[in-house]
Amino acid sequence: MRRLLRFRHRIFIAIGIAAAIGQTNLGVMAAIVVPIGLALLVGGIIGIVVLMQPHDRRVIICTKGIVRVEDQRFIVFLWDDVVELYQVIADVYEYGLIHTAREYGFRLYRCDGEVLEIHEGVNARDVAPLSDALQAKLAERLLPEVKKQYKAGAEIVFGPLNISKAGVSNGDETIPGTRWKP
Repeated sequence: MRRLLRFRHRIFIAIGIAAAIGQTNLGVMAAIVVPIGLALLVGGIIGIVVLMQPHDRRVIICTKGIVRVEDQRFIVFLWDDVVELYQVIADVYEYGLIHTAREYGFRLYRCDGEVLEIHEGVNARDVAPLSDALQAKLAERLLPEVKKQYKAGAEIVFGPLNISKAGVSNGDETIPGTRWKP
């Protein structure tokens, strides 16, 4: 993607230079073409400068939490504060018709409502190991309390579903849970 954007900026620079050089041959059109060419030249240069800036984006999974590094900024989510994890899979379409890619990511919710989204740089080969690591860390922390609540007869909420000793329910229907043994 960055290579394509750099290519576009190079085109803008080339058009800008061509318009600036060709202004003597254009006559009346020079008043229109030269400013447009100069704008494209400046836009292309700015675009290349911005793209050449280093973008340090990493996710570090630690024993106590997860850290998202974005350039010089650190976003920290302690495992004790994470209450929900979602894996996100999105299909990307160009012009609303042509399937061009599939993007993967994760969304973690902290107890204070803060959301951590991990999607840049996550490709298909990274999804399974990252998903396993995130799920293991959260299960290690959340599962003992969920089991305790379940055994006490409480209803456990998983998004649109509720699980209890009575079964699995979506609010309207319930599948009996006579064989549940957490």
